[in-house]
Amino acid sequence: MSQDLFSNEPKLNTANDVEQYIKTLQQYQDSCEKSSEYMQADAAQKRIVELKKQLVQRRRKEMQQAHSQQEQEIERAHLDDFNQFNQFWDQKMQTFNDEASAVEQELLNKQQNEYNKVSEELESTISQKPKESSDVLNLKKREEYLAKQKKYPFLQFFVMLRLRKLKNRDSKLRMLIIRNTKSKGPIKLLPS
Repeated sequence: MSQDLFSNEPKLNTANDVEQYIKTLQQYQDSCEKSSEYMQADAAQKRIVELKKQLVQRRRKEMQQAHSQQEQEIERAHLDDFNQFNQFWDQKMQTFNDEASAVEQELLNKQQNEYNKVSEELESTISQKPKESSDVLNLKKREEYLAKQKKYPFLQFFVMLRLRKLKNRDSKLRMLIIRNTKSKGPIKLLPS
């Protein structure tokens, strides 16, 4: 019966619409009481109770939706901040890696240039024919002296062997220095 009395209710889309309509019904209820229309006042009161329940449910639902929307906005903002943070540091790391690679390449080029320069200087200072050491020169003089004296054939043979050994050693040492310089390795001396 209450639905029949209020069949031409306005559309109640929002909580404010419901509140306004409740106020209108309360005014209607008061006017019905004053005019002794108690059945209509009772129907208005019942409708007011129904609308208040609906209003509470609607407000709860709206609050839940607003809360859910706020959570989503906060989560979205957090995700945006996180993505910006990651993007910033990814760019920083890429810049750092690029700069480190450039510095490394520059250092390698500088080392290669210095190596080439030192190698060229070394090759130009080391003669192709090795200079004979003082030991070799002394042995040569002894050999010449013994040859002139035509004495000590055994000693002469020994001196010639020793001389060849020293020449061989000097030649190998020179070749080893050149080879090690070219291969960028440390100089390894032959044992005597």
